Amino acid sequence: LATRRTGHTVMDGEQAFDVQPELRPCYPLSSSLYSLSMNPGGALLVGLAPSLFGWMVDTFVPTCDFESDSHEMSAVEALTMEYDSGGYNETFRSVLQGIVCVLGRASRAKETAYVKLGLPATAAVGGTLGDLDCHIGGVHGSCSEFAAVIRHMPSSSTSEFQFLANNDTDLVTLNGQRITSSMGSFPLFNEDVCSVGARVFVFLLPSDT
Repeated sequence: LATRRTGHTVMDGEQAFDVQPELRPCYPLSSSLYSLSMNPGGALLVGLAPSLFGWMVDTFVPTCDFESDSHEMSAVEALTMEYDSGGYNETFRSVLQGIVCVLGRASRAKETAYVKLGLPATAAVGGTLGDLDCHIGGVHGSCSEFAAVIRHMPSSSTSEFQFLANNDTDLVTLNGQRITSSMGSFPLFNEDVCSVGARVFVFLLPSDT
């Protein structure tokens, strides 16, 4: 039995009850099942490999000024886990199924509750956790729980999807440019590159969208 606080998603075994489209959360997609040719019926968020941009942990670290050797070691460990080959960012996959998708970093309390329910913490990355429609993971403190939103707006004259930051403090970018809540929403197009906190991903649409 799986449910959310709003009580809109309930499954009994393999039998799923019909859910209104605007209430469907994001869904984490296994990288082993992912291919560019598949059409899951919703927009995709796909984590990017930093090597695609010529960014490497071992060349970035020497450019930083660390407080101590222990601080440097901790930073290298965190960066390696996130951005090295096969790291969390490169393996991040999520399917947007609903009209509104809230992206952010889950709190420690929510992650603890998730584990105590008997669910593996890693399974939540890319999917629903607490009030989040898409838990982007990353190190604690990389962004707030409600950092950004992707909205499906078919009536829009520019794009069916809009991307906006929820505040002016979280680091949210679109195609390399930082955006804030005071700047309003921006149209999202196929292959746009976004970042929310520690997570950097490309926005992909099915071929028939």
